[in-house]
Amino acid sequence: MNNFQEKVGFIWSVADLLRGDFKQSEYGKMTGFFSVSLSAAGNEKQKADADRCLNEFLQQANWSPTIKTTCAGGLAYRKYGFLKRWMMKRIARDAGADTDTSKDHEYTDWQAVDTFVKDFLVHVEPHQARERT
Repeated sequence: MNNFQEKVGFIWSVADLLRGDFKQSEYGKMTGFFSVSLSAAGNEKQKADADRCLNEFLQQANWSPTIKTTCAGGLAYRKYGFLKRWMMKRIARDAGADTDTSKDHEYTDWQAVDTFVKDFLVHVEPHQARERT
C-alpha cells in the first residue's frame, strides 16, 4: 500500500467485511474506537493529552469499547478553507508540527492503524466462530 487511496480502500474493505459478518444486535458486544489526533504525533506529553481526551470522551459517552487507540493523522492544509487552515496552522505551530500551508503533511502512523485492525480482528474471530456453529 503505497498511496493514501489504497490505504483508505483497505480500511473500508475491513469495515465492510466486519459489517457483513454481524447482525446489528451483535455490534454492542464488540466495538472499537479509533481516534485520529495530531497530538498523537507529538512528544510524550502531547500523546498523553490525546489519550486523556480519548478516555474523557469515552467516559462522557458512557462507552467502553472492546479496543481503543489514538493514532496520528495528517494536516490536509490544501483541503481546508481559509479559517480552518488558519486555525490548524496555529495549532500545528504550537505543537511543533509543519506550518507550510502550501502542501499537505502526512503524520499517519500506518503501523498503528494496522496493529489496531489486527488487534480488533483478534476479538472478532471468536464471535465469527460462535456465529457459524
